[in-house]
Amino acid sequence: MGALFYRLNRHYIGDIAISRWIQIILLVPAVIAIVGRPNGYLIVASGLLVLFVAFTVMATRWRRRNYVEFTPQTAPEVTPHALQPSEKLSIFASGLFSVEGKYANFTWLQGYFRTFATREHALICLVQPSRFALMGNWSEKEVGMWYIFFKDDEVQEIHWGEIQYDGKRLPCIAVDHVIFIPKRGRFDRDKTLERTVYIACEDPSDLHRILADLHYRRSEKTEEQLIHQNGSRKLPQNSGEWKRIDS
Repeated sequence: MGALFYRLNRHYIGDIAISRWIQIILLVPAVIAIVGRPNGYLIVASGLLVLFVAFTVMATRWRRRNYVEFTPQTAPEVTPHALQPSEKLSIFASGLFSVEGKYANFTWLQGYFRTFATREHALICLVQPSRFALMGNWSEKEVGMWYIFFKDDEVQEIHWGEIQYDGKRLPCIAVDHVIFIPKRGRFDRDKTLERTVYIACEDPSDLHRILADLHYRRSEKTEEQLIHQNGSRKLPQNSGEWKRIDS
């Protein structure tokens, strides 16, 4: 059910999401019936309004859950161990992504998890063009690479469990973290948001390695010896992650 509402919300007919079209189709005839008062208008209007409210409540409920079902479980014991900066592990990610100052919530994006030498974790995922319900299209402005970045000190809690989406059930880590969004306009304010990113892997051993990496904390001596990368929250110019991920 979550996948259905996600597709309805993410695919557009014209400039309006399919979910919004459904609300319009249910609400407008109800209002017309109430205003015109034809025979039996109360039954028709009441039925349409009930469907409108039910659809809106369900859509809101699933949106707040990132359109996934996450079931917490007891986390396995792992020895904290850092991933090498060159390593990348295949994942499905759901959460608040960003690119070039833009932010958007996406669900079940395929991509990679990696950790840079600065101990900044990166989820590098691809939004691909798609169609739904014959006429619905994914917004072209959202197609391309999107990212989630967070550092060790921005992680609040880590939860182990199982995630379900569109009939698939995979082991998953839910990471509660903070996101700092600097102001962009003259009258804007800096924002610090608390969000959860869901990281799922088809290979459980990869998820164990991600968990071990997230629990790793570098010593102060290592911190002092670290050679800082040129720039923050950027990928190396020669990184293969700039290339599109094949489906």
